[in-house]
Amino acid sequence: MLWYALEHLDQTVMLRLRGVTDAGSGAGAPHWDADMLADPQVIAALGALDGCITDLSDIDRIDRPTIEWMRQSLSVLDPSKSPGDPEDRTRRS
Repeated sequence: MLWYALEHLDQTVMLRLRGVTDAGSGAGAPHWDADMLADPQVIAALGALDGCITDLSDIDRIDRPTIEWMRQSLSVLDPSKSPGDPEDRTRRS
């Protein structure tokens, strides 16, 4: 289910790295997948998902500030964002 959230980012990063949107299942596929998983944009997306899941497991009720924090944190999933250092996505106080 998490990979579904990453699918568009996966395709965009793979296109940027390799010129194709899917590594396929050929001999180079494991290497291509490793390159994609090491990409800063993908690392930031996985971190944002992990942070949101952790925070959601620790709360009983989702309020407006939590929704806004999650929306900001998960904006890294937008494949149109350029790669680079992720913004501060520290949990709201």
